[in-house]
Amino acid sequence: MDLVSDLPELNKHTLSIIILHLLRVASCEATRMSVISLSRMFGPAIVGYSRADVSAMSILRETRLQSTVVQSLLNLPMGFWDNMLQAKEETRQQNLAPPLLALTPKTPEPTPVSHLSSILGSVEVVARKKGAASSGRFGKTTPTSRGMVDTTP
Repeated sequence: MDLVSDLPELNKHTLSIIILHLLRVASCEATRMSVISLSRMFGPAIVGYSRADVSAMSILRETRLQSTVVQSLLNLPMGFWDNMLQAKEETRQQNLAPPLLALTPKTPEPTPVSHLSSILGSVEVVARKKGAASSGRFGKTTPTSRGMVDTTP
């Protein structure tokens, strides 16, 4: 148990979640997986090997050890793993930033756009002064009292 407690916080939390999940799998009759079977299957993935370039003989020897380690972890009481997660949650709550809603910017109040009417009005005047209808690739437009109107059939 001391070795688990000495793990870095994220590793301890991740291991707790994995072990709790495997305990649920072992307790489910539909899966037909015992703690021993699960430890044999997940031992190499959870514990790993002693070196990157492991010989075939070392793999056989270490696989038994990995299975034993995972079986020991699975035999720890469920409360041990729950406490690990609870401690992690308490730490997270202490370090948590203010709620997201407090950080979300408010929608700005609508502002009148009266200054745009003078800009848009001058564009309309320029279009009327030119008086020529433009025909583009996508159809023909003609000037009217309210601006350019599409006259494409």
